[in-house]
Amino acid sequence: MWEVFYVEQGTGIIKINEREYILEKGVCVLVEPKENHEIINNSDDNLIINYFGVIN
Repeated sequence: MWEVFYVEQGTGIIKINEREYILEKGVCVLVEPKENHEIINNSDDNLIINYFGVIN
């Protein structure tokens, strides 16, 4: 499944296959099937993300 993450509020990091990317308001990230990923809130504020998956 493809996964799409859109940051509504806050800041953080997404790790995809051990590589880190900055998350901040307005950023949209696509994670491909079978990619290892982890989202980390690295601030004191709420990290609000809209998420959906797409099955091929």
